[in-house]
Amino acid sequence: MAQAPADPRDGRGGADGSDAVELGGYRQELKRTLGSFQVFAISFAFISVAVGIFGTYDDVLRSAGPVGIWLWPAAGAGQILVALVVAQFAARIPLSGSSYQWASRLATRKVGWGFGWLSFCFLAVAVVAVDNALASQAFMPLVGMRPDEDAARVITLVVLFVQTVLAIASTRIVSVINTAAVGIEVALVVVVSIALAVAVLVTGDGAADNLTSRGVTA
Repeated sequence: MAQAPADPRDGRGGADGSDAVELGGYRQELKRTLGSFQVFAISFAFISVAVGIFGTYDDVLRSAGPVGIWLWPAAGAGQILVALVVAQFAARIPLSGSSYQWASRLATRKVGWGFGWLSFCFLAVAVVAVDNALASQAFMPLVGMRPDEDAARVITLVVLFVQTVLAIASTRIVSVINTAAVGIEVALVVVVSIALAVAVLVTGDGAADNLTSRGVTA
């Protein structure tokens, strides 16, 4: 008979989280086959770091000018605090179920049920939105297709189908594809950053005044 779930806040969890898993009524059965970079790549791809950077940077330039870049350290500090809280939860309650498990054990199962459905709705909407953006903003312009929302929706459905097949077929295949894509993405960001720095040094067009300028928004 399985042991009743215990409160992981009592501090009895082992250093590797195995004790907390057993206290939660689970047995340690999952084979941990993903490496450190593969785990990083999953998180990196999930929150779309590069897409967010390019999107928000353009918005900052249009609404605040170059000086808006100083908002990033403040936002970054807040995000680090959120990440530390999530890391603490993951270390104390290392069970499947994400926010459902955390909310259920920190509050009540009814609250956890609500969090679980909110997470499900978010993931369902986010995956479709990202795939649609891939179709309409990246794939169609790349292959020379004219803007057409109906065509974008068909391509989105095809992408969703391929993703579903890959996820069902093998976690390892998904991990390899995702790791390769994130590796290329990170490398490109580094290359672009270095290229921009070199261009500023060579042309001499860079100016420290840009860091406090409102630009055309003034």
